[in-house]
Amino acid sequence: MTFLIDVITNVVANIVFWIGLGLTFAAYGKIVQERFRNFFGLTKELRLTICLSNLWSQTSSPQRDIGRARYYIGLNELKASQSILTLFGTSRFRLPDMVRGLVDTMWSSSIRNVDTIVSDPLGHKGNEVQSSPAGSLVVVGGSSFNLRRRTFVQLELPAMVFSHELPEQDHQKAGPRAVIVRRGPGAGDCIESELALGILEKCRDASTGGVIFFCNGSGGDISRAVAEFLTRNWRLLQRKYGEKSFAICLGFPRTGSHLEFYVNPVQLREYYA
Repeated sequence: MTFLIDVITNVVANIVFWIGLGLTFAAYGKIVQERFRNFFGLTKELRLTICLSNLWSQTSSPQRDIGRARYYIGLNELKASQSILTLFGTSRFRLPDMVRGLVDTMWSSSIRNVDTIVSDPLGHKGNEVQSSPAGSLVVVGGSSFNLRRRTFVQLELPAMVFSHELPEQDHQKAGPRAVIVRRGPGAGDCIESELALGILEKCRDASTGGVIFFCNGSGGDISRAVAEFLTRNWRLLQRKYGEKSFAICLGFPRTGSHLEFYVNPVQLREYYA
């Protein structure tokens, strides 16, 4: 009888311990979740859209029907989208099953609306400017293949741009892969490096109030690496910048013509408001 009581007591104590631990982590997770929402601009509307570049062009495609929009997505763009989707679809913790269940339920039940869309092709009839979707937006790729990025550059929203995204007369003043600071401290500066350059920027669209992240690189592999940098370091960025807008010029070491695996970049320049 004493043995049975000891077993029951031990089981109850373990249940109480794990439930208590789960509730503790759930409370901590709620704090992290709130920081996560604020950083990604999800406080009012829990919706985020990932906008990928469209590699289709009239000149390169054998299908010349320009009356119909076509969508060609690069592998790097898909990997960047997958990295961001993973961030929004998983728990922030490594916990025992009972505890993880409590935290995952709290975490995943409130962040559901994450969509991936592809930019309309540049030059497609009637689509020279694209409006922003509701909620927050992550734009992957540069204005050469991403119409939304091009629209924002034309509106002079990004603080940092690549020289080839500027009008031709301004483009000629810098190297083809240089990053130009358009405003803030160091406005007008030209950043050049032997490293492969990338831009991670967070800003706010004044017309909609939505938060926009730009993950832009000197090539598709670098745009993917910038998106990976965001997903790996959002906590550090949140602690440093809070809800402020910021722009960081990153330099990725690349020994070959293509960056096969993620490597930690060097932060060459930063701006925040």
